[in-house]
Amino acid sequence: MEKVVKDLLIELQYIEKHYNEAKTTGEDFNFYQTVKPYVQHIDDILNKLNQYQDNILLLPYMNEKKLKLLFNNIKELSVDCHFHRTSRKLFIEKFKAVNYDLNYLLEYTKE
Repeated sequence: MEKVVKDLLIELQYIEKHYNEAKTTGEDFNFYQTVKPYVQHIDDILNKLNQYQDNILLLPYMNEKKLKLLFNNIKELSVDCHFHRTSRKLFIEKFKAVNYDLNYLLEYTKE
């Protein structure tokens, strides 16, 4: 599980980089060339993480609702980061929540 969480944290850096690039240039990334393959890549990683769902739900500050929210936020960020019209406030709120939860999972996988 640790490797999957680390992979998602690396993808979070990619998401932030692409979001800033889209905001700076004011242009969207090509949906079929960039967005769709990237979203599929994220879905593959989330499917790997989902295999550990039972272990994750045993953690003190994690429940099914929070885990579903984490998955949804990652999926939304993987799309939103490619479009310059994405709200900065909403993006940052989701980004911080995902970052916090992933680091929480990483901390517990090391113990």
